[in-house]
Amino acid sequence: MIYDHNPNSFNVRLFYKINKRHSSMLDRFFLIVSFMGNGWIVLLLSLFFYWREKNILFAFLTSVLINTLGVRYLKKRYKAPRPASVLKDVRLLKEYHLESFPSGDTALASVAALCLSFLYPQLIPLFLFCVFLVAYGRVYFGVHFPYDTIGGMLVGLLSTSLSWVFIFASQDLFAIRYLPLFI
Repeated sequence: MIYDHNPNSFNVRLFYKINKRHSSMLDRFFLIVSFMGNGWIVLLLSLFFYWREKNILFAFLTSVLINTLGVRYLKKRYKAPRPASVLKDVRLLKEYHLESFPSGDTALASVAALCLSFLYPQLIPLFLFCVFLVAYGRVYFGVHFPYDTIGGMLVGLLSTSLSWVFIFASQDLFAIRYLPLFI
């Protein structure tokens, strides 16, 4: 198992701190924010990249594919239970499916943020903040532990990095322009 669900562990204590603070306004806010980590973002960004930069569209879709395969593999490999399965008093605002680790929504938001960062490097802090909001929202909804969302961020980063390195390694000019984003 990746981590334990001991009530005194940092992961569980942080989960409860985030999950117990609710308001109807925050519920609505995080429902909207969760859109950035679901499948609709793939469709919208695919259309945007098709219009804006077709090279990035291919890299984005390749990143999404690698990301999806990586998330599915890790979920099956670790079979980490969801918080509501192992803890008491979990405020669950969304239904959940599959296993908990890693957070697929957070991973997909990370892929989207990184791909957008290649076009708009000046907005990197905003994109990273959006990933943080998706990750926070997954814990807020009660469907993930904090470590699950960190794992999702790492899967998104690795899948996007692999995709971009393989696709653009032969295009030196492109690689020189975007390589500093990974360093």
